[in-house]
Amino acid sequence: MEQLLGGEFTIDDGRLYKFLRDLADEEDIYLEPSALAGFLGPILLSGEKGEEYLKKHNLSDKK
Repeated sequence: MEQLLGGEFTIDDGRLYKFLRDLADEEDIYLEPSALAGFLGPILLSGEKGEEYLKKHNLSDKK
């Protein structure tokens, strides 16, 4: 599993429900809250720590 998994993160319910509300309001798309957990990944990768992670794993040019 180590070769397939590069990291993990947790997300609190409040953020899930914000994503849920925003997606429904803006795009008229309705999903269950757990389906939106992956929304946080790109947000985290776009920050300073995310940039460091991408560089460390030679993924900077893959955006």
